[in-house]
Amino acid sequence: MSEGSLALLAFAALWAALAAAHSAAETITFDGTATVLSALTVHIKDPRCNQRHLGKDYLYVSPVNTSDTALAPVQVAAGPDLQQQLGVATGDLLLNLTLLAPGDTGKEVYNGSTLYVKSITYIISTCGWSESIGADDYHQLCSYGKVVWGPDNNIIVGPVEVPCSGSVQVSASRSAAYNGSSKCGLYEQMAWRTAGEAAARELGYGAWIDAAKQAFGLRVIAVLPAEVPCPWLGLASVGCAGRYCETYIKGTAAADLPSFFHELGHNQGLGHAGAHLDEYGDGSDVMGNAGNGANGYLCLNSAYAYRVGWATPAEQLQVQDTPGGTYLTYTVPATATTDANYLLLNFSASGPGVPPYSYPYPYPNYYVSLRSRTPTYDNILPNKINDQVWVGAAAAKK
Repeated sequence: MSEGSLALLAFAALWAALAAAHSAAETITFDGTATVLSALTVHIKDPRCNQRHLGKDYLYVSPVNTSDTALAPVQVAAGPDLQQQLGVATGDLLLNLTLLAPGDTGKEVYNGSTLYVKSITYIISTCGWSESIGADDYHQLCSYGKVVWGPDNNIIVGPVEVPCSGSVQVSASRSAAYNGSSKCGLYEQMAWRTAGEAAARELGYGAWIDAAKQAFGLRVIAVLPAEVPCPWLGLASVGCAGRYCETYIKGTAAADLPSFFHELGHNQGLGHAGAHLDEYGDGSDVMGNAGNGANGYLCLNSAYAYRVGWATPAEQLQVQDTPGGTYLTYTVPATATTDANYLLLNFSASGPGVPPYSYPYPYPNYYVSLRSRTPTYDNILPNKINDQVWVGAAAAKK
C-alpha cells in the first residue's frame, strides 16, 4: 500500500472517530473543502526559552453544498503537522472521508509582475478586553519590492466591539453558540471575523470586500486582545486557496514583527522551516524559530525565497557541471544586497545523456547563500548565523 493511501486511511479513521464523538446531528458525513491552519506559540513562562515554537495545526472542513442548511463548517482534527500526518492540505476536496481531489493550496508566487496584496484587518475588542494593534511592511523588504502592501489595498477597521458570547451565523439558516470568554474554537473565530466584516460593511467597504473576494486571495486578519483564551499567539490558513484566507493575531504578538510575518507567510502557502529533524528548527528563517525571540526583521531562507519567487540563483549547477575530482570557486553576494543571491545545486536534474543523482530517491535541491545583518533586512539574524555561509537542502518547488 502506498504512503498516500496509508495517510488517507489514517485521515478517514481519525475523521470517523471524531464524528462518532459528536451527536447524530453533528456527524460529519458531508463533502467539503479543507482548510489547514497553523498556530504559533511562545514559551513565555520559561525564562530559559523565549523562542517562538510550533503550536498545533487545526483542520476545518466547510461543506461544498452551501444550499443544504443542515450543514455547517466544523473542526475535524487538531495536532502537530496535520498536513503530513493526514495527507491533506488547504483547498483539498474531501468526499466521504476520502481525498477526492487535491486543491490549489494557494501558493503565491512572483512571476515577473509586482504582487499587490489585498487585506482587511479587524481590530477586535471583546469581553471588556482592550484592543491590540499591529502593522506590517515585512513583505516589501524581504521580497525585494516584488510584494507590496499598499494603503489602497489594505484596510484597517476598528476597534470593533464584539459581544463576549452569543450566536454566530454558520450557514444560510443555522447559528451556533460561541463564548469568547472561555473558548477559542472555530465558532469564536467566526464570530470575531463576521463581526469585523459587518463593521467594515457599515463603514462602506462592502463593495471593496466583495470585489476582493471575487478576485480570490483576500487576507482577512483579526487582531485580538491579549486576554482571549487562545492557546496560540497566531493562527493562519496555510495557503490562500479560496476567496479569502484567515489570520488571527493575539495580544502582544500584534506588535511582534516576526510573529505577524510568520502567520502571513502561511497565507502564501509556506510551511515551517526546519533543521536537524526539528520541524521548526531553522533560526535563519521567519518560518522557523525566528531570531531567538527578538523583534525585528528576519527574511526567508533561500529555498523558501525561491519557492515564492522572491529570489533567484546567482549560479546553478547540475550533475554534468560537477565531475569528480574537480574544484569550482563561486562568490555569492549577501542575500540583503540583491535578489540573485545563492548557488543552487540541482543534482536531481541533468543535461542530455547524463543521469541525475536519483538512487534510491531523487536528490533534494541544495542552496548555498551568505546571510548578513543590515539595519533592516535580517536585522535580528542570530549571531551564530550572521556573516556565515548557509547551506540548506529542500525539495522546494514554485
